[in-house]
Amino acid sequence: MAVRREDHRDFDRLAVDHVLGGLSAADQARFRDHLADCVACRARVTELRGIAATLDATARSERARVLTRVPARPRAVADAAGSGGRRWPRLLVAGLIGLTIGGLAFWNLQLRVVNAVLDTSATTSQQALTTLVEGQFLPADFAEGVRGLVVADAGFVALDLTALPVMADGDVVVLWATAADGDRSPLVTVAGRTIEDGRLVMVAERPLGAVTLTVEIGPFTAATGRAVVTASLDHAAAA
Repeated sequence: MAVRREDHRDFDRLAVDHVLGGLSAADQARFRDHLADCVACRARVTELRGIAATLDATARSERARVLTRVPARPRAVADAAGSGGRRWPRLLVAGLIGLTIGGLAFWNLQLRVVNAVLDTSATTSQQALTTLVEGQFLPADFAEGVRGLVVADAGFVALDLTALPVMADGDVVVLWATAADGDRSPLVTVAGRTIEDGRLVMVAERPLGAVTLTVEIGPFTAATGRAVVTASLDHAAAA
């Protein structure tokens, strides 16, 4: 059965939640019935799963980076007391208790940081997928060999790129907001070593003017590296 274009946008939105696992049982059944007859949606789900996998790999890399900064959980005071039932001086035991409590507090703080990173990654992933599905495609200039698309909606701009150049150690990919006077301010930075198989998906709050993606040698203070993608947001003024 044919689906009207305005109705099909509902399925575009359902495709995002289907990939992210956020559909209710009723919507899931409805969307699966639709998939059986819609070649376009099946292709869209395959594409979105690829994007989600890329975002998930980036999130895992960020989580691993944070976890490397988390110290080993402090031992219990009973372990610190040693074997043989030796009696430790009261002040030393009190000190060990204080250190343990302080260590546990620091550990809990680190876990909260990790959880915050994961929550942010999940939110970013969903926003990237939503923008790519519902936003307006923008004409963009790509470096030789690079392929992809740039999409913007009312609040965000998202990029889905493939065949990025091989990054050297210390390279950083930076998405810049480019003002009318040419000044650039960084929106998002990604360590080059986290980019696998030349695939990168990113999202940022939509700036004015244009966006430019460059490869910089970190630490960087200005956009002096080679440009990979440039797109004007003026084309999405009515989005």
